[in-house]
Amino acid sequence: MVAFHFAWASFFCAWISTFSPAALLPVIRESLNLTSFDIGNAGIAALCGAIAGRIAMGTAVDRYGPRYGICCCLGLTSPAVFLIALAQTPTQFLVASMFNVKVVGFANACGAGLVFMTITTMLLAQDCPDGNYVDLKASGVMKRQSNWAMWRAAVTNYRTWVMMATYGYCFGVELTMNNLLSQYMFDQFSLGLQTAGLLASVFGLTNILSRPSGGLLSDYVAGRWGMRGRLWALWVTQTLAGLMCMLLGLVSRSLPATMAVLVMLSFTCQQSAGLSFGVVPFVSKRSTGLVAGFVGAGGNVGASLNQAIFFTYAGLSTPQGFLWLGVLSMAVTALYALVYFPMWGGMLSGPKEGLSEEAYYLAEFTPEEIAQGLHTASLRFAFESRSQRSSTGRKDASVRAGAAHSTATPAHIIAVATPSV
Repeated sequence: MVAFHFAWASFFCAWISTFSPAALLPVIRESLNLTSFDIGNAGIAALCGAIAGRIAMGTAVDRYGPRYGICCCLGLTSPAVFLIALAQTPTQFLVASMFNVKVVGFANACGAGLVFMTITTMLLAQDCPDGNYVDLKASGVMKRQSNWAMWRAAVTNYRTWVMMATYGYCFGVELTMNNLLSQYMFDQFSLGLQTAGLLASVFGLTNILSRPSGGLLSDYVAGRWGMRGRLWALWVTQTLAGLMCMLLGLVSRSLPATMAVLVMLSFTCQQSAGLSFGVVPFVSKRSTGLVAGFVGAGGNVGASLNQAIFFTYAGLSTPQGFLWLGVLSMAVTALYALVYFPMWGGMLSGPKEGLSEEAYYLAEFTPEEIAQGLHTASLRFAFESRSQRSSTGRKDASVRAGAAHSTATPAHIIAVATPSV
């Protein structure tokens, strides 16, 4: 539980440090004499800055553990948050924004808060339920794996790229909205700075319920329909988010209607982000962190493209940008139909007969690596992931295996998971 609380607290602090400047854009715009192109380019830079960072953090998490990833990220990027306050020109603002997206620390507090977060995470949190990566590797419980093998497993799995593209139009839409809404409320409805910021904050505040509810919904449907249920729930929710984005562009003359649609957009958009990560952990066990990094980077890639195409260079008004962003979001969401797990099925077809979870996850290893015992964690995960079968599939498997073996790890799993001496 300690690690869980450090995880959400770190993400909370990162979010504040990232999007606090966006809420002050009307003031920053006047102070630095920023044009609409300056603001758009700064937004694109801020979003692009996290793309490489997310992939690098995914590699670091798989290789060294999340604690070191958080602390290194904090030490390298937190100075940019402070530099924003000292910016005197558009160029300085753009450069500072380039690195603030992945900051993990109390950017809304004093500098000591950043140090506090680093120290407490390193001392009190741990990398995984079994302990810290350094200790597990030293004791021989966790085997050292090559970075190339982890990268190969991630980039050669087409599901990584599909989830990366689709995440760009749920989380990517969310990032785009966070960059735009405060300024949009200020300009479109002639509101005061405080009122515009307060109304725009509604979009982010719904995260308290929407994102966790997405994860809960994903787990609930998986309990009945397995992975196919997760994919269908994700597609339906993200399609609704695209529809709400279109409506946001159509109700731009009414503040009450805009707020009503905005609440529905925020809930479905953020819920679909939670639903996405109900699928991502099952793409690859060997490269879980790297796949998550690629998918997370997809959110920033999508947001960068959205900001550039619809709100910076295309010459569209902001409501028109919302409309076409919704259209594109709904189109990209259709890619979920391509996600297929042979042992569980996909949206449009069921599983293949005779293919098991063990076969899927062990395919990421060579015979030599299996002989070295590098596959043991994936093998255990494969057994646990049988929960992603539909309820009918689980019942059929239970009948075939017998009640005595349905709740325990089968003997052949234990035998294969234990390398011979």
